[in-house]
This record gives sequence, C-alpha cells and structure tokens, in this order.
Amino acid sequence: MKFQPYGPFELPRSQGNADIDRDKKNWFWKSIESRHPFLPGAIGCYIFATKAAKGYKPWYVGKTDKQSFARETWNDRNLLNYGQVIRKHKGLPMLFLLAKTTPRGRFQRPTMRKKVGAIVALEQMLIATCLQRNSGLLNKRTIKYLMNMQVPGYVNESPGARKGGARALARLLKT
Repeated sequence: MKFQPYGPFELPRSQGNADIDRDKKNWFWKSIESRHPFLPGAIGCYIFATKAAKGYKPWYVGKTDKQSFARETWNDRNLLNYGQVIRKHKGLPMLFLLAKTTPRGRFQRPTMRKKVGAIVALEQMLIATCLQRNSGLLNKRTIKYLMNMQVPGYVNESPGARKGGARALARLLKT
C-alpha cells in the first residue's frame, strides 16, 4: 500500500476575518483538481498546519475513508478547529494531503465497507510524529495516551542519563 503526499495548499481566509472562507470551498478544490486530477475525491490522511517564519506547525491530523478529502476536510467540526487555531496563532492556514493509491497508481476512492486499516495506522503514526512537533495538537482523544506514555529511550523520558535497556533501545531506534 502506498500513500502519496500533496501540498501544502493554503486555505482561503475570509476578508477581515481569521476563519476559513466557506464560500471558497468549490474554488479551492477546483484549483487542486486542475493540478492533481481526482485528488479531491481521494481518501487518506490529512494534516492541518500553519506556516509562519519558523516553518510549518501541525495542529490537527485526520483521516478519511468513507468520505473524500473535499468533504471531510471542510466539514463543520474541522472548520471550527481551523478557525480556533488561526485566530490564536500566527501563520497561514495550510493543508497537507496524503492520498492512498491503488496498486495501479490511481487514487483510492471512498468506501462504505469497514475502515481501511492502512489509513488508521498512518493516522496514528502521523499523530505521534506531529505531537513531537506540537504538544498543542488538537487530536485530544488520541493524544491522551501518547502524552502520558513514558518509554525511557524512546518517548517522554524523564531528564537524566539513560540507563541499561533504555540506552540500548535508544541506539536501536536512533532516538
């Protein structure tokens, strides 16, 4: 299974307002469609981030398998999250898409069957990585475990020198 990354795509903001301009949804996806045919109808994972002088900062990681990127990323819950972030933090709102592709290289389409396991796994990996970059990540339900998990030599270590197995684990994982 393969995922192909696309973006970043700047999300349009309302005039004089920090919110995403809902009226520009069709324009936004048509501009992506013109550069990457069929991408708006694909499924996979997405990352909402901001871009400022110091680079990109991830704020939310999501997945979609039953709806397309175009529907999922612009739903009311996500637009509220995006607005909350861009009102409080400087930077341009950006969207990264990681589209799942078929063995023939086409974009995977939404499915009403059970969840796509590869998408779920990738979302978890991306959340863990983005959490290392931003402890304020909005994925509250998922990060609860990651924030409280301590594995010396790997994640959320206590200060001080690594000992025994933690030192060996860190060498193995190059952390």
